[in-house]
Amino acid sequence: MTYVVFFTIILLITLLGVFLTIESNKKKAILLKKQNFTERQNHAISHFKTQISQFIEAKILRPKHGQNLQAIAGNFFVVQAHNEDNLLILESTLENLINTLNSELAKANISNDKETIANKILDFIQELPTSARDYHNEFYTQIMPALIVTLKTPDLVIEDEAAEDPLLTPENELEKD
Repeated sequence: MTYVVFFTIILLITLLGVFLTIESNKKKAILLKKQNFTERQNHAISHFKTQISQFIEAKILRPKHGQNLQAIAGNFFVVQAHNEDNLLILESTLENLINTLNSELAKANISNDKETIANKILDFIQELPTSARDYHNEFYTQIMPALIVTLKTPDLVIEDEAAEDPLLTPENELEKD
């Protein structure tokens, strides 16, 4: 009888140890998941803020307008839940905006017309909400993509040197031979 009691106590202690180990691993997994989420969020926001700072240094934006653009990233989780779907929306929205701004800045540099992009950015900023509560899911999924489209200008048409010089066209090259 004592062997049975002794064996049962050892079995219960072992089960308790296994249970505590499993619970500890679950807590570590949840903590790691939260940490990865926070790192992704911080990376997306810091990358966006770095890009905005570069626009301010390039004198495309004024510092007060930079703060308005940074509110897009800073106010994202004010009204929305912290979950993976919303983080993906934040990352894609910020990347879309950065890529559009970089593309338009490149066009402005090529055409030496920084005033047009500066005016489009000012118009874009004026359309942004003034209250943090207005930065909700509908804003980021419906309104923001439409606002980003308003930043775009027609693509530049770069004429090829061959098109300008009739002597370099493929037909004339064949006639030379």
